[in-house]
Amino acid sequence: MNNLKNHITLILFLITSYSFSQGLKISTNYMQGFIIPEFDLLDNINEDTYQGVEMSFFTSSKQKNYWQTLYNYPEYGVSVWYTNFGETNVLGYSFGAEYFFKINFINKNKYKLYARSGFGVNYINKKFDEVDNPLNTSMGSNINARFNLRLANTIYLSKQIAFNLGVGLDHFSNANTRYPNRGINAIAFYGGLTYRFAKEQEYKAFEMPDYKNSFSSFVSLNTGFFQTKWPNNSYYLVPSLAYDVNYSLGRIFSLGIGADAFYNSSIKKRYGNIDGYRTVNSMLLGVHFSQNIHYHKFTFSLQEGLYLYSYKELDEKPMYNRVQFKWQLSSKLSGNIHLQSYLNDLEFVGMGFSYQLN
Repeated sequence: MNNLKNHITLILFLITSYSFSQGLKISTNYMQGFIIPEFDLLDNINEDTYQGVEMSFFTSSKQKNYWQTLYNYPEYGVSVWYTNFGETNVLGYSFGAEYFFKINFINKNKYKLYARSGFGVNYINKKFDEVDNPLNTSMGSNINARFNLRLANTIYLSKQIAFNLGVGLDHFSNANTRYPNRGINAIAFYGGLTYRFAKEQEYKAFEMPDYKNSFSSFVSLNTGFFQTKWPNNSYYLVPSLAYDVNYSLGRIFSLGIGADAFYNSSIKKRYGNIDGYRTVNSMLLGVHFSQNIHYHKFTFSLQEGLYLYSYKELDEKPMYNRVQFKWQLSSKLSGNIHLQSYLNDLEFVGMGFSYQLN
């Protein structure tokens, strides 16, 4: 028993020492809101309020270059949370963990206005079952992903304690790995307290190097897996090739236009026995516009696309959307993970590489 007490004491000492040396902050929040009605999801169930609790551990980013100054000294960390979807018999509840990143629009000693985005994994106890739970047409798996985006304030009441208040959007999805995957989208208001273990670090102002707005072009080779609908639940490879031209509007933001060529191997499986079908009918061609936010070697992109060619037998929507996370591996080469959808109806998750031509 004495050895156990000694181990616990040592662990607590190490956590406390790390907290004071690294400027660790702990935040607890209560959230309450509502699920956004879509796809007739709520027509057949009695939906109550969306609510939950959250605990976050975070610190300020290390000052290595001028990017911290540009983004007003951002913060990052991890959080654990529990949410109740309001109808426990159908939608159930969820708990999970995520990594998040905070960009401070205003960063003063006693006040912060920030945007926070996070991505993590969660467990949902109720999923679709054609016999036991047929009304849950939103989620077909217990293990899912959550994307969180919020705008919030932190007001310090003392040197250590602060009050939090904000609003956010939560998206739950299994990334189209199981059917159904309509997902759950919710808007929630957040409120709680933050405790700061140590004094806020003194920020160093980096000198900004000279910069000139310019064009850049990229070619990307990507692949993803498209899932056909229930009861088949089969997966098919979707390789694609893209060409993009971007124009920078300062160091942080750029706009772009590009072209896409997709080969969806599921089209042959579904329509290959129709008279007149040719291999080229498995191709989809489109153009897209992109808005890009840059942070050092990381780029976050939103893209809105329009199909210029698709097989006439397909009942496809003319638009597609893509969210892309790209990180620079070398001066020319980058890796990416992306999600492609029609509006908020996810089609597939993909990954690939980009090569900068100029």
